[in-house]
Amino acid sequence: MPFFKRYRSVQSKLFERVDVNAVNQFLEEIEESIVSGNFKKLTLGKLRGELSEAEHVYVRLVQLNDGQRLSLVHRYPTNDVTKNYPVPDALRLIRSWLNEACLAASLFTANQRFQLLFNRRGKPRLHRSAERLSDDQRSLPPLDHDRSKTTGIERRATLTDDANAIAQDLQYTGIEFRPGEISSAPLTEVDLLVALHACDTATDEAIFRGIQAGCRWIVVSPCCQHELRPQLQSPSGMEPLFRYGIQLDRMTEAVTDALRCLYLEAYGYTTRLQEFVDPEHTARNLLMIATKSARSSDRQELLQRTKRFQEQFGIKKQRLAELLEAASVFDSA
Repeated sequence: MPFFKRYRSVQSKLFERVDVNAVNQFLEEIEESIVSGNFKKLTLGKLRGELSEAEHVYVRLVQLNDGQRLSLVHRYPTNDVTKNYPVPDALRLIRSWLNEACLAASLFTANQRFQLLFNRRGKPRLHRSAERLSDDQRSLPPLDHDRSKTTGIERRATLTDDANAIAQDLQYTGIEFRPGEISSAPLTEVDLLVALHACDTATDEAIFRGIQAGCRWIVVSPCCQHELRPQLQSPSGMEPLFRYGIQLDRMTEAVTDALRCLYLEAYGYTTRLQEFVDPEHTARNLLMIATKSARSSDRQELLQRTKRFQEQFGIKKQRLAELLEAASVFDSA
């Protein structure tokens, strides 16, 4: 592949301040794994400078219509940003980051692992793993850039029939709608779960199934938060906020969704709430977005904090909490 030869010809000119032997050897291992078909993934960590706001940069090889590309996924606390580059351009970019914006890089191939680390003085060291890999670990990821899409689950069969007819008329492939309940729907290899106006505790069911499936993103628009209203009591000193029915309704919505966010955070997600349509169109315009975080957290401490918050309002039953507690094997992980 001629672009590798062209890349090597300019490689020595880029960063002369680092140990070119370790860095160049690491880049050559990347090139060689791509040429030989053994490349699995590349992870960049200990980021600073221009990459300081990202948690990691993940690199995988994808096959597009116009050829192979290296897909760089910048993982931020609240979102991912993906950019695809021709292989030589991506390698040049990665080379420029090493020891400048990136102090650790790991290459995973079908046979072994290479790790490049920089010490405080900027001196790199290349480590090659000697571990024996299982057949599953040696298997290579698919190069397809687009993967199979969304399945829609809806309780009312008439709506799924209409949605499937529309998809067929528009010649959309890879999408289908099924009648059923989110609580019993099979979820495997799910990246994104979306629940739009799932009424009352159906939103909790959706959130739970997303956590259980390890979804990277859970996006829900809550609706009809009735479960907590008869339970809700005023914390001491806040009675004026609970005096009128309309205030109690709004407080029920706020407390319900605050609890959902707290439970999501206890299970490793970062969360945010925002409006997603103008209030003049619908009062149900709140969007809850949860993103799986790479950062570790003390689950038990966060759960205790959540339960203390729940007890402040006299809440004894909350559907999401019940589902998480019932999944004892999962909950103890």
